[in-house]
Amino acid sequence: MSEEVLIPDSHYTVWGPFIPDDYHLLRITRADIITAGVAFGLASFFALCAAYIAIGQTRSCRQPWRSAYVWMIWLELAASVAIAIECLLYLLRIIRPSFYLFMSICKSPPRTERIMLLTECSVSLDNSGPASTPDHHQPDSHHHA
Repeated sequence: MSEEVLIPDSHYTVWGPFIPDDYHLLRITRADIITAGVAFGLASFFALCAAYIAIGQTRSCRQPWRSAYVWMIWLELAASVAIAIECLLYLLRIIRPSFYLFMSICKSPPRTERIMLLTECSVSLDNSGPASTPDHHQPDSHHHA
């Protein structure tokens, strides 16, 4: 069950900068395809669950186009789906290996996590105005010293 499934043709080579001359393509076996298929199926299931929750949260928002939180959820979901498709296409040898491919996979999740953290901070800062302070912190006008 470990025989190579997708044997690349002569046109399937690496491209781009920082690729060593002695780079060998990874062997992709039937077990690799099965494992990736199961992982892709589970990820798709969780993405559909997340989309269902995101639809509910978007509908409950009064102005979804102006909500940083709604933008954050949908952009994070879109980025995750794009990375999953990119990895699957690489595994199926549709996308050739390159420095750009590997850097896009490596650098995308931290970028989206930074965006998510920044939007969460801005949402929490927007909600920290005077209306959210409890009444017991206000000076009492009835008792004068």
